[in-house]
Amino acid sequence: MCLTGTIRSQDLTLEENIKDQMMVKSSVIPTSIIETANGKLEGHITEGVLTFKGIPYGRAPTGIRRWRRAIPPDSWTGTRTALTFCDRAPQIDRARRSANAWIRDPGPKSENCLCLNIYTTSVEGTQPVMVYLHGGGFRYGSGAAAGLDG
Repeated sequence: MCLTGTIRSQDLTLEENIKDQMMVKSSVIPTSIIETANGKLEGHITEGVLTFKGIPYGRAPTGIRRWRRAIPPDSWTGTRTALTFCDRAPQIDRARRSANAWIRDPGPKSENCLCLNIYTTSVEGTQPVMVYLHGGGFRYGSGAAAGLDG
């Protein structure tokens, strides 16, 4: 995915931006808007790191599309909020032990799980990229696990 454009930072209240989203510690979130090939994304800035979560890279792999190459997502108009993770892939729910809680995602599950999260210090120019693919043997794992957030 190619991210282009400039960052626009501003202070926006929770009520204006993340209704019905996950709880955030602060009541004011510095945000940034970027342009992608599919449309604009609004992420947030924490300690100098720009974060864009739940960015779709493919449509839900349902029906005959299961186990096939991802079909690119539909483009969107306006600005898409990228402040929270997307759903995790359908998996067997297992007990969370304290030893492995950092890699378990208790969030919702659905077929609409083809998303990625981007953490960067700048969207200007070319930046290095690290790709992390979680394991789990089709039983557990998610890019939204607490120990993997950032």
